[in-house]
Amino acid sequence: MHGNGNDFMIFQDRIPLILSKKQISQMSNRKTGIGFDQLIIVSTSESSMSDFNIHFRNSDGSFANMCMNGLRCVAKFIWDKKLASRDNILKLETKKMILKAKSLSNNNVQLIFRAPKFIHVNEDTKKFLKKLKIIDPYFVNVGNKHIITKVNSLEDVDLRELYKEISEYKALRGFNLSIIKDKARNIHVRTWEHGAGETLSCGSASACIGFIYAKPSKKVTILSKGGKIVTELKDEMYLSGPAKTSYEGKWQTS
Repeated sequence: MHGNGNDFMIFQDRIPLILSKKQISQMSNRKTGIGFDQLIIVSTSESSMSDFNIHFRNSDGSFANMCMNGLRCVAKFIWDKKLASRDNILKLETKKMILKAKSLSNNNVQLIFRAPKFIHVNEDTKKFLKKLKIIDPYFVNVGNKHIITKVNSLEDVDLRELYKEISEYKALRGFNLSIIKDKARNIHVRTWEHGAGETLSCGSASACIGFIYAKPSKKVTILSKGGKIVTELKDEMYLSGPAKTSYEGKWQTS
């Protein structure tokens, strides 16, 4: 499945939680495996607070706390498999929070969740980033952590190399990195995701960008190479975008 080209392999089971990093890396390989940005495990919740528990593994096998493109796909997966009624709002429990998912028209899904929060970083970290020409970035937490910085041109940035330099700084390990440019009232973005690399879209980055640009009664449109996500901040954060099924199959471990 995919949300704006950010693609996932989704299991209705807890068994993939015990897969090794090597096994997941083999699965995620786009030349010799299935190919995906993240593996997602869906299991029925034993809590009265949620309907399903959701766990994420990155393409390199590491664990992730959040993936909002993935959660939209999870919601569609649950509805398509008739594990819950499409008329119901789902409560999906991740490691960091419980989010609600609502079915919209044309394969779109809306997520509803508590607003992201800004992260305080010290002056030494800001000075380090300034040496990399990252000036006045935003640091935001939406269940996973993001650095978001404005640039003059998205195409001229070597995102791989920039992320590599950032990730070598201890205080910034585990962050995702997004570069953004405001064009014609839309926010254009490229994101390098920790444990997955550059993806065609990042839902949690879009949530953070929508939070940064939020104004009363105004929706924010975020555009990536994969497509469009729309956010709005009210009493909670609202994020809407597509969720599509690519194919179904079975994987035989060797």
